[in-house]
Amino acid sequence: MRRLIPNILSIILIVGISATGYAQSSFEIVLESYGESICSVAALVETSDGNYMGKYTRQQYTDTLDTWYEYLIKISPEGDTSTILFQKEDTILFFTRIIQVNENPMQYFVSGMNYPRGQAAWKNEFFMLLDENFGIIWEKQYKLSGMVSGFASRDIMQLADGSFLYARRPGINAYMYLFHLSANGDSLKFRSYEGDSAGQVMALTYSPDSSAYWLHTRLAHYDPTGPESQVIVLNEELEQTKVMYYPRWFSENYYAKVLPENRLVAAGRFFDFESSYLATYIVDTGLNVIYEDCLTDPDTNIAAIGKCVDYYYPDQIFAGGTHNSGAVWGNQPTWFIIAKYNQELELIYERYIGGDANYWLYGIAATSDSGIIFSGTRYDYWEPVTKKKAIIIKLNPDGLLVGDEEVQAGIKVSKAIVYPNPGTAKLMVRTALKNCIIRLFDMKGTEVMAKLIDKHITEINTRNLKPGTYIFVIEQNNTVIETGKWIKQ
Repeated sequence: MRRLIPNILSIILIVGISATGYAQSSFEIVLESYGESICSVAALVETSDGNYMGKYTRQQYTDTLDTWYEYLIKISPEGDTSTILFQKEDTILFFTRIIQVNENPMQYFVSGMNYPRGQAAWKNEFFMLLDENFGIIWEKQYKLSGMVSGFASRDIMQLADGSFLYARRPGINAYMYLFHLSANGDSLKFRSYEGDSAGQVMALTYSPDSSAYWLHTRLAHYDPTGPESQVIVLNEELEQTKVMYYPRWFSENYYAKVLPENRLVAAGRFFDFESSYLATYIVDTGLNVIYEDCLTDPDTNIAAIGKCVDYYYPDQIFAGGTHNSGAVWGNQPTWFIIAKYNQELELIYERYIGGDANYWLYGIAATSDSGIIFSGTRYDYWEPVTKKKAIIIKLNPDGLLVGDEEVQAGIKVSKAIVYPNPGTAKLMVRTALKNCIIRLFDMKGTEVMAKLIDKHITEINTRNLKPGTYIFVIEQNNTVIETGKWIKQ
């Protein structure tokens, strides 16, 4: 087997911002696309040494995958970034999951797929154990499925004995499988399910009381008149022993993680064919809902493509998604939406990142300093539709990018947003802040409207305003929170 080729990638734009008073920094990183290409960063995790790592993909826009480049990326607490290219002369690699499996020595477990150059399909799934410098300790390859899609649903977790459990549904195929590997990557068990017993794989966890494996799926054991997302309880032989259901309309792109005290938190898209929300639930061992919250909005909310819920401290739970986005390629302003909750799902803050281009959130990771790091893509309307930049942002515990605003890369983090913009008969104000006032001024500086904001979503009638450009100011306790322009058509 050929050695992987190391390569330090040039980062076009990096902005690191020191967070005074906090153990770690806040920062933003933009990885520029090269020509017509799509750049993305996903599968971010914080490692026990305080760094962050993930996978960075750069794909040149062509009819083949020969211009697909796959990197592992490491980010320091200050935002300094290094990458290493994983590539073989005859094979394209695609990483799917990354987890830290040991602390001393530091080791990472990576799953992925390979695509032989010149062929028309993914071939094998591979699993690697890497050292702290991303050197390969061992690599195993298995032919587990038809490999019809590089975007199939999957998850992996390390078990208590150090072995690994992997679950996957390949593309739209009507089957899924479970694969148990030893700590050295050797095959231990394999079980495949088809038909009603198979579904899209959303997450793998232990049960909250650690008595069984929980496989979180969608459209398995499906009743069209009932819930579409479920938990399949597995025994050690990977047999399905029980099925429990999430609330009705809890849909795709959800993720789950076990909490202390025999509880579990799950977040994802809630879609009832009329509205789409970012929903978060805390449930017990019977999947009964203890607490719930839907980030309601008349526009679309879609959960992050990867991990959309996480916590480092159980009383600080994060959920993330894309706000106001109906399509990945849309030419409308969208935002990353990040919500921070306490352990009873009471909202601590809500942040909206972007709004000046099309943003699409890939995943989030809670950090040990009570902050959050997340990644996604940004598509600027004036660029070719096939040109996307990768975005990585680390917020401090207060949900802020702090430091000298003059050196920031220009991605705005807002506590409140005003939309639609442009608008006509109404404008909406969305904020988790309480007791705020929005003021509208015409271009002469005359105040034409002032309204109290006393809800998460406030609708304001603007029919009586003349078409034109207005300045909005949102205040809380006589302090300006957000300002901007709003256009009435």
